[in-house]
Amino acid sequence: MEIKSFLSRSRVDDLEDALGQLWLYRYLLQRHHPERELFLAVGRNVHDDFISQPHVAEFLESEGVRLLVFDPQTEEVVEWIDWNNTEPSSSKS
Repeated sequence: MEIKSFLSRSRVDDLEDALGQLWLYRYLLQRHHPERELFLAVGRNVHDDFISQPHVAEFLESEGVRLLVFDPQTEEVVEWIDWNNTEPSSSKS
């Protein structure tokens, strides 16, 4: 798993970099390990302040980018977002 921190001045640039890596990993996994699932891991603050903005979330959904949202303090997963899965996946407290 690789966690993206989004610490540069531009979160859009960080997202562009993360998506480039994600698409490369997705391609390689589909070819060599199709049973594996790929999620983009982001901290809760990045999700709440940036990823959850409607235009960003809609874009990620349209691209089929699944998210793992975690709390960096506790290192616990707080939400799994799989746009194609209709079952509840939140473990928010």
